[in-house]
Amino acid sequence: MNTIDDRDRIHGAAGDFSDETAREHALVLLGEVDRRLEQARLHRIYYMRLARAYGCSYDQIGAELRITGAAVRAALARAGVVE
Repeated sequence: MNTIDDRDRIHGAAGDFSDETAREHALVLLGEVDRRLEQARLHRIYYMRLARAYGCSYDQIGAELRITGAAVRAALARAGVVE
């Protein structure tokens, strides 16, 4: 990943970053992705709980999320949701 083309894919048109600046920027972006994934996970659990409260089955929720009903049940159990 030391070519200008690879840097352009990461930084858009700003391919003039040094390798050190590019590494630092990549780490910052990874941190942001991690924060957003955690936020999305919390939202996902919240809406799974809401759907269950409105009577949706694990399988119905799973179908919307493209996962199995068992995976929905496990995610809610890991989150401490007791039914």
